[in-house]
Amino acid sequence: MKFPKIILIALICLTITSFTEPKNSSNGMSDNIVGTWMIEKIIVTYSDGQEKENYRSECDQEIRHSYFANGTLQFKMVSTDKETGECVFQKDDHFTGTWKRYGRIAYEMHFVTKFESGQVTEYDLNTAKYDFGIDGQTFTRHLNYQEEGIIFGEGNVPISEKTTYRRVQ
Repeated sequence: MKFPKIILIALICLTITSFTEPKNSSNGMSDNIVGTWMIEKIIVTYSDGQEKENYRSECDQEIRHSYFANGTLQFKMVSTDKETGECVFQKDDHFTGTWKRYGRIAYEMHFVTKFESGQVTEYDLNTAKYDFGIDGQTFTRHLNYQEEGIIFGEGNVPISEKTTYRRVQ
């Protein structure tokens, strides 16, 4: 039995479209990262090959990373007051920036940090790789400090970090 050409063409088109990256129709960016995320765990690899999970306080559980469909980002940063032990929330504009997808598993990030003193710092993060869970509820960011130009000095120093995030919104 011969396979009708129209069915063959339909199967080829279906196969091609199933491998296409998801896009947000308004700006062409991937919508995988759009949403609000909390840090679930951070594993740091040291130059001696050892991996250690970073300690995270109760206040760290309140940190939120929000990525918006228009390509902006905002991080809700929280620290622990050393005297009272209470969580201290930073202003909304303390940590902001932009993001842009530039490959299957890579994003370009530009961060802006505004301090109460008026000082502003900016930096880019361009080499980290992002692995999204099949359910879209988690992602892991793989960051190599040396590739980003972050050098800690000599001895047994951190060389990379693997941070797992869970979607909260």
